[in-house]
Amino acid sequence: MKPRTPRLDFPSPDAPYDKASAAEPLTMHPEVVSAINHIVAACGQMATIVQAPFLTLCDASMGYHLPSCMRFLEATHTVEILRDAGAAGMHIKQIAQINGTDADKLGHILRLLATHHILREVSPNVFANTRISSFMDTGKTVANILGRYKKYEDTNGIAAFVGLCSDELFKSSAYLTEAYALTPHTKYSHAPTHAPFNFAFATDKQFFAGLAAVPNPNALRLERFGKAMVGSSAWETPGAILNGFDWAGLAPGDIVVDVGGGIGSASMVLAEAFEHLNFVVQDRAVVVEMGRKAWETRCPELLTTGRAKFQCTCLKPVTNASVFLLRVILHDWPDAFAQRILLQLREVASDSTRLIIADHVLPLACADDFQVLEQGVQGAERQLARPPLLANLGKASANAFWMDMTMQVTFNGQERTLREIVALCLSAGWKVTKVTRAPGSLFGHIVAHPVAVPPARRRARAGSGAIRTASGIPIPLGAEDQAMVERSMTPTFGSCVALPRAGTARAGRRHLSQRSDPKVPPLPMKGRMDFSPAVRRAPKGPPEVRAPVGSSRMRSGSGVGSPSPAMRTGMGSPAMRRMRSMSTVGGAKTRIDGERGSGIPRASPAPRLLS
Repeated sequence: MKPRTPRLDFPSPDAPYDKASAAEPLTMHPEVVSAINHIVAACGQMATIVQAPFLTLCDASMGYHLPSCMRFLEATHTVEILRDAGAAGMHIKQIAQINGTDADKLGHILRLLATHHILREVSPNVFANTRISSFMDTGKTVANILGRYKKYEDTNGIAAFVGLCSDELFKSSAYLTEAYALTPHTKYSHAPTHAPFNFAFATDKQFFAGLAAVPNPNALRLERFGKAMVGSSAWETPGAILNGFDWAGLAPGDIVVDVGGGIGSASMVLAEAFEHLNFVVQDRAVVVEMGRKAWETRCPELLTTGRAKFQCTCLKPVTNASVFLLRVILHDWPDAFAQRILLQLREVASDSTRLIIADHVLPLACADDFQVLEQGVQGAERQLARPPLLANLGKASANAFWMDMTMQVTFNGQERTLREIVALCLSAGWKVTKVTRAPGSLFGHIVAHPVAVPPARRRARAGSGAIRTASGIPIPLGAEDQAMVERSMTPTFGSCVALPRAGTARAGRRHLSQRSDPKVPPLPMKGRMDFSPAVRRAPKGPPEVRAPVGSSRMRSGSGVGSPSPAMRTGMGSPAMRRMRSMSTVGGAKTRIDGERGSGIPRASPAPRLLS
């Protein structure tokens, strides 16, 4: 008689997240993931169908309150406060006494979150954590957090990720229309310094350059961004990179170049699984030094035997690479910049070199017309779901589209559809042949091989720092551009900023084999953050079409609760008064209504996409 398989309930939404629960790992089983995605997609679509159109518009137009409340939840450490209260919860007066907030305001904020199932209102004005809110619990005591202000150290990065998204990223998104529709000098610009981020924080620095601003870097924001990347790296299914390419098919001694590989997390997983391969991890000098020290502690034999080495990107590219790995690099850049990076790699690639791009692959909201499939891309899918569901599984796929807009409002970058990736690669002499995605994930690994670089229809003027492709296409590279194409975005969204745990490769293989395809004082003022300048100004010009420095440092600000001047004006801000009012830009009153003489300088031409 066969033993009965024990039945497990789906993890309760009202209980704290328990990673030791036998049910939690099952939520990642491929069949369960597929069912979850279809349930989420169907419920989201059904709600839209049956709800009054005006209420759906209200959800879409007033949803800004949710990330605002999420930021409040994280910044006031309410999740950690509620942890000790358990299922019984805690009254808002007790919570407010601990985190130094107004109890009445606190209650309304927490109730909105409970209405969205983030928290649970146990009884009137008594709130408790749920499976969702507890997932962002740092595990630290409140006294420890408020005393040392090291909230994000030694955590899974989720609290840091929530703080990042609901602060600088949320504020940047609010200025999308100003940057892309209402300002003629930026709406067609793809310069990284003309992103909505630059409007939101009135800076002419690109996001990463702002993080690297010295003197007086904002230590808390620096720490938060780095730790947030620990959380964002969860987009990629553990061990998915092992199935992203036929690594076993490479010859002994073949070299894998991990471009912008950080401290070598992905390379370490591969090195553990494929002992016949050698690895070169490229990044900025400071990151290279960090990576080398980490490997000397964890696996020194890989360095001493020469199987792995670290290389500063200011050095010449590796010319004998079998594989170039670009993990979460291209999504930081508009096409013209991304093309330059790919052209640099194409210039030193041999006929047998392979390119692997690891990024989100956005599915269309309709069925594909097979044009991409006709390109011979193995693994391309016409649709993720059958009618009546949206072809891209709608709400179930929302995270990838959230990230697409995040890259746009932050860098003027983007996540890309497969057809966009194919076109971008072809423009730089790479032909996409295969894409792999773990079931339930839109994070993919795209494989491409070298082809002839297409002739340029528009010949760029070759400056003193220009290089030429094998087809003779000049790529003008000034000092800033040269730094840009050599620079690696570490850390960046989705980057691995910690080494994998021992045995990750083996665990990843097992995981993939299951898949069908593969009284405490109030909050201290010290350490609070703000980007806001003393005087509100629009992005300067002419803009610097430059690469970000990429270090996680931000300019010091006035405090976490200090919104920028434009934000304090709310609906009365210059942009909201029909774009007819006067705005102070650089000390002078200037119209920003789209007429000639706008206070935002005209952009100098951004690099064009060579076609």
